[in-house]
Amino acid sequence: MKGIFFSIFIPFLALSQSNDVLKIRGTKPIELLNSNELFFPGRYDGKLLEYSTDDLSNNIQGGILFYLKKSNDTIRISSNQNYKLKLNYSSPKYFKVLNKKSWNQFELGLNFGDYMAYGNVYIAKGINNKKVLNSGIGTGILTIDRINFIPIFINSSYDIFPSNSLEVSRYKFFTYNNIGYSFAEDFRNDYISVEGGLYWSIGLGIKKSLRRTNISLKGGYLLQKYKSEHNLWWWDMIFFDPNQNVSDNITRREGYYNRFILSFSVTF
Repeated sequence: MKGIFFSIFIPFLALSQSNDVLKIRGTKPIELLNSNELFFPGRYDGKLLEYSTDDLSNNIQGGILFYLKKSNDTIRISSNQNYKLKLNYSSPKYFKVLNKKSWNQFELGLNFGDYMAYGNVYIAKGINNKKVLNSGIGTGILTIDRINFIPIFINSSYDIFPSNSLEVSRYKFFTYNNIGYSFAEDFRNDYISVEGGLYWSIGLGIKKSLRRTNISLKGGYLLQKYKSEHNLWWWDMIFFDPNQNVSDNITRREGYYNRFILSFSVTF
């Protein structure tokens, strides 16, 4: 059968306890990349450097780059060659892209500003798209200054170094952008009235691939519009707030919260 067939096994061993093993079946000799020497199909120890995963089942695209320990050189075999490969490697050292049309995400984090930190939790669902942004829709609860915002937002992310090759590193850097509208609620009855508004978050992150999930850590900037009224608090007379207006023992505020956010998420 023309093309490449991969059969990958992951033994329960530590990363440093074994080399990758490549078994090649075929009749044609293979050229090394850095010399004019040829070698023939067989069993070789070395290291998996990268391989592509574009529709290997139909043998349309795909390839493998493997370091040969014995010859201290590398080989590249593509899907237009008549070889059958069997790869045993010690651990998934590459970044494993989620093999699904859609993704789900759960996120926990903190937002910082004005010497205070508050929590936030989000859930999102979207569509995997290798050609453009990974986009979806999300919601959650964001707490700032005792106001509980419930944003509904469009979620988008983009890998800074997008590639179809699965490389040695299991990490990828990405950028994200969330924009939407937040409703506001006062669950503790600290306010007379609260209102939400524009919700916008942008930043950078790093993600790591696991067997069936990706985990990520990201940080960025958050902008949240708000409007509130509450009875006069004693610290209102101590801390100056340019968005604050006090009259008849009622404090009125309107403006934007500018926050730094740090969060951890799981995508599956």
